[in-house]
Amino acid sequence: MRAPAACYLKRKPKTCMSYYGPTFANIESGWYRETSDPNYTVERTRIDAVWNNACDEIVRRYVSSYGTFFTAFEDDMLHEVEDATATDLGGIRYHCYYFATRAWEMQDTRRRWVESDIEANRHLYRCTTCEGRVCLADAHPDLIRRHGIDLQVCRPCDYVLRRYEGLGRSVLERVPSLMRSRTESRQCELCGGSFDLRYDSYAYQSAGLTTVDVLYPNLFARVCPRCSEGALRDYRRGSGKTHLARLYDLFVFTGKVPTQDLGSLMYVCRERETILWLVDMLKQTRSPSGFAEEFGSFFAALVASGILPDGSRKMLIGTMILAKDGHLCLSIPEKEIDDFLSDHGLAHDKEVPYPSCSLRCDWEVFTEPNRRVFVEYFGLMSNRDYARRAQEKIELAQQAGIELVALYPDGDWGSVLLDRFRLTSGST
Repeated sequence: MRAPAACYLKRKPKTCMSYYGPTFANIESGWYRETSDPNYTVERTRIDAVWNNACDEIVRRYVSSYGTFFTAFEDDMLHEVEDATATDLGGIRYHCYYFATRAWEMQDTRRRWVESDIEANRHLYRCTTCEGRVCLADAHPDLIRRHGIDLQVCRPCDYVLRRYEGLGRSVLERVPSLMRSRTESRQCELCGGSFDLRYDSYAYQSAGLTTVDVLYPNLFARVCPRCSEGALRDYRRGSGKTHLARLYDLFVFTGKVPTQDLGSLMYVCRERETILWLVDMLKQTRSPSGFAEEFGSFFAALVASGILPDGSRKMLIGTMILAKDGHLCLSIPEKEIDDFLSDHGLAHDKEVPYPSCSLRCDWEVFTEPNRRVFVEYFGLMSNRDYARRAQEKIELAQQAGIELVALYPDGDWGSVLLDRFRLTSGST
């Protein structure tokens, strides 16, 4: 019986509510058996058709083990029901209500459920990290699934500890003190404003789709949420030369090539002075989208700043590199093809979307006013997923009336382009 997923990207207080008990989804009223809503009746009929005594035993076992918290394991129960009935119930969305209804209909599980729910609402446990007292009935299903019902951590502390678990002991040792003092008033060392962190255990939206980790800087210094947010906003003041210099300073300071997730640079900091310098510098730096707007792409800004002076960057598959005309290419062959098009005077654009689709072609070549011509370099056809997408692109082009010129690494792509666009090998 899962409530709508909470969005932890919004910085605002959240009221506690129990996710459990027969009253949460009004199961005790019997509405699930009586409703004619097709959202439920279709799925109810599918499960009814295969349900047997073994399925009831699965419900009994989970209620016996977890009491009122059995609904936190609804997906595990579904998998066991599928195994017990040799059935694929894929596509079922509301199985939680079916399991809860069966638990209410069987007298032994109903009694255990009700008694456990009363006990859970009375039981307070102490989080060993922040030392706060929490009602067990308010524990989120994710917390129950990870730790069971003998909880010793609250959800905010669990979230933070898991977020930093890969950063080492020196970071994790600072978490308890910070979590215990979240409600205390602080003064930002950058802007002087007053703030507290009571509602900032979770990352939240700031600039576009980028998330801001407000807590991390406060493990070492006092940085308010406004300054943390400002670190990821687009700072437009100054010349292009100044913008590139600041990007280069970030590279020198952190020892890492900046990525489009500039906020992640803070995780290399382990001291008060370094975290304050970094946040302050980021507040005066263009955002990745701002660099792309000004220099054509974020990668182009890395090249222009001197961070990648050779104009390339090795990736897990391929090499990110700029073509002569500034187009960003993801492999050396892509760059060679892009340069070929430029050298032969073929106007083209990179990464053009297919009609009504999120897939993009490598190039669109503009040679004929009333005809669209896409060029694709299919370089990884040995990969099954890649080959499937390639075939999908070929079919999309056919359906849209687009001519698709397909190039392959084991073929002479130069001759294919020369022939298609009626060029000579020496034309420029």
